[in-house]
Amino acid sequence: MKRSQSVAQRPQLPLRAIAFTTLAQLCAFFHCSPNDLLIVDWEGEEIEKASQIMKQTFTNAEAMPPRYAEEIWDTF
Repeated sequence: MKRSQSVAQRPQLPLRAIAFTTLAQLCAFFHCSPNDLLIVDWEGEEIEKASQIMKQTFTNAEAMPPRYAEEIWDTF
C-alpha cells in the first residue's frame, strides 16, 4: 500500500483536535508532559466574564433558603 493511500484512509479529526499519537511524539521530542503543551492562554475578556459568572453564582446561592444536606442529596 502506498503512503498516500494509508493517509487518505485515516479518519478526519475535528478542527482544532490533536491525535494522541501526535501529542505523544511532541512530548517525547520536547521532553515534556501533555499538560505543558495544552496550556490555555486565557484572554482578559474571558477571565472577566468568568469572574462575573462566579459572582452571580455565589449571589444566587446565598439568596436560596437554607436546606438540610439530606434534602439536597435526595434531589440527586
